[in-house]
Amino acid sequence: MLRMHHGLFGSLAFFLVFATSATARVEVGDAPPPLDFEAVFNAQADIDLSWDALADRTVVVEFWGTWCGPCVAVIPHMNELAEALEDEGVAFLSVTFEEPALIERFLEVRSMRSWVGCDMDRSVVDAYEPRGWPTAFVVHRGRVAWIGHPATLTAEVIREAQSGAVFAEGRGDGMPTVEAKADEGPARRDGFRSGEDPYSSLTEAPRFQLIVRESALPEVSQSMTSGYQGTWLGATPKSLAAAIWRVPAYGVSGDAWSETERFDLIYKLPDGADASVWRPMLQRAVLEALGMEVRSGRAEVSGFELRVADGGDRLRPGMSGGGGWSVTSDGQKTTLTGTSMPLSPVGSMISNRLGVPVRDMTDLERDYFIEFELPFAADAEAASAALEEQLGLTLVPVPIEIETLEVRRVGGE
Repeated sequence: MLRMHHGLFGSLAFFLVFATSATARVEVGDAPPPLDFEAVFNAQADIDLSWDALADRTVVVEFWGTWCGPCVAVIPHMNELAEALEDEGVAFLSVTFEEPALIERFLEVRSMRSWVGCDMDRSVVDAYEPRGWPTAFVVHRGRVAWIGHPATLTAEVIREAQSGAVFAEGRGDGMPTVEAKADEGPARRDGFRSGEDPYSSLTEAPRFQLIVRESALPEVSQSMTSGYQGTWLGATPKSLAAAIWRVPAYGVSGDAWSETERFDLIYKLPDGADASVWRPMLQRAVLEALGMEVRSGRAEVSGFELRVADGGDRLRPGMSGGGGWSVTSDGQKTTLTGTSMPLSPVGSMISNRLGVPVRDMTDLERDYFIEFELPFAADAEAASAALEEQLGLTLVPVPIEIETLEVRRVGGE
């Protein structure tokens, strides 16, 4: 389907969507599927986790895993909720499909106040169909009252669920909602996910989607990417070029237009897509839709090498054979969390904070359990000190040759 649209998103819009059929999944208001686990931790040996036995409690069911960086990063928040509500009839259950031996090892190094159920045959995961990892379901009196990312779950929401409230589903990402006029198409839904259009009225998940348009939120910028999909709202042409051409922001320059205009870009490629085929197509579509040109080059700039400090590294071995990681911010610091991850995201985090290239020269190639905090105001000296104290690493200044992009509007000066 190829269509042009005017109105809510201004004069420029390009939509290309190939949809596939929707699948049934647990929704707000539904009865929760049964719970069945091969092993349960943090609970008495004879605990009954049937919904009949839990009928007098409000239960937060969180789908979680040690391999999932965002899941591990949200543990302190869930622990705080469990502590705050422990005398209010609320139970917390974290569901994973991992082996009990791995969960036992993990709980030795990270405390969790929830029950942890091992769903090794994935029967519970398949029944609930979580929207992503992590996803939480709040269940009260035999029905699902709330679904969303556990980081957005609050004690107030749980207490309202206990009073009988049922919430519309949403991840609560903090972005403002745009109210649409009657002839201007759908309003923005609360929250968004990578590869999804938060304004779309489609009920089917697209198999392939590409949307480029003028932004309805010119003062706000937010993005989310994962795998073969991405969503950017209110992004400048410079930031879109950096993302689509995979050049760090410090290597991208541009004219005034590229730094001030705002656009939305949403794309979802087929699972397992061949990047050599799809990425040039995506780049060409962005160039044509925005009326933009990009010139590539190379330059030598001041950067840093990431090295092992004189006292040796302080890295902990990873918990499993592979996994993801998460970068979160609270307004004071940025935290990188992953239970089985390489060092490359550490260098990327430092590079993004300092706005210069960081090259990994540690020769440390295994996966690690990393929890690294970096203050927002950190300069190179403070970043190096934080690295040495927490991970046993350091930064050494060196010149580094980088790839560059020059972005400008076609026909601009």
